[in-house]
Amino acid sequence: HYRGPHRIISAGRCSTRFFTFAAKKWLRFHGRLKIPTPPAHPFAVQLADYADYMKSVGLSAATVRSHTWKSAKFLAWFHELRKSFRYVCLDDVDRFLAIKGATGWNPTTVAVAGQALRSFFRYAESQNWCKSGIAKGIKGPAIPKYNSLPQGPTWKQVQFLLKGCRTNKPADIRARAILMLFALYGLRSSEVTGLLFNDFDWGKRKFTVRRSKRGGFQQYPIQREVGNAIQEYLTKVRPCCPCKHLFLTLRPPYRPMHSSSNYLLTSLRMKRAGMDSARRGPHSLRHSCATRLLERGASLPQIAEFLGHRNSQSVGIYAKFDIASLKTVADFDLGGLR
Repeated sequence: HYRGPHRIISAGRCSTRFFTFAAKKWLRFHGRLKIPTPPAHPFAVQLADYADYMKSVGLSAATVRSHTWKSAKFLAWFHELRKSFRYVCLDDVDRFLAIKGATGWNPTTVAVAGQALRSFFRYAESQNWCKSGIAKGIKGPAIPKYNSLPQGPTWKQVQFLLKGCRTNKPADIRARAILMLFALYGLRSSEVTGLLFNDFDWGKRKFTVRRSKRGGFQQYPIQREVGNAIQEYLTKVRPCCPCKHLFLTLRPPYRPMHSSSNYLLTSLRMKRAGMDSARRGPHSLRHSCATRLLERGASLPQIAEFLGHRNSQSVGIYAKFDIASLKTVADFDLGGLR
């Protein structure tokens, strides 16, 4: 029986969240966690139809998830208005985007949400769920085509970031392998989490990536530094389990990492390293990779192909920072990451 002093101060929000998080993990590990079934989305049927339509026209899984999520956010908000969807109008969409822009979404996120809702309402109008003309009127905030600041850290900062992971800690060993894939190959977060054991052909020193946006597969040579980092992760950190994915959680029950875990892994280490780039996260290292390629003389079409873009217009932003580097052609050897 405990006879020591009792806590007289109530737990704060962070303490409550941490306790709940730890308790859920403990119960899940022992197979005793019972999670109540969340209520069905009021527009679940329409969202499922819309998702099936996007898949049928060949949109990538990442685009389907993104458009469905953003459309679901709007529909949940609209449901709170207690109005029939037959009477939805352009003002409702404008109000939703304005509210999100004023309560945390940055202009780029609002603009992307506007694109997703245009797509959703085009489908909704074709199904006679609402009146026509809404999709054409949806306009997000104006976003400058080229930001005035680079969107990723400099290459010296990338080297410093990777150097900080050279420890014997399992989390750092795994992080170093993942960060190298972001920085040297410019892979997207979902593409890294989607890597499987069978994607790596160590005999031919090549690996295969499933492109999350344009679909299809793309092969890359395994650069020496990257290969060493992945081999160290496989031999020292990765648990022995039947899961086919390359990168797994560090604690049981072992399962594939989620894209959100990659964001935390990257952003927290960038913050600790004191990096002040416009973005923090895997996509910022994708920018660093593209800018590095440009500095070494790669053309925009080459960079577009290397990063898995559909065309060179998507990578035009990098030309803003180093036009002179377009005069020669590089071989994509990014080097210098010892």
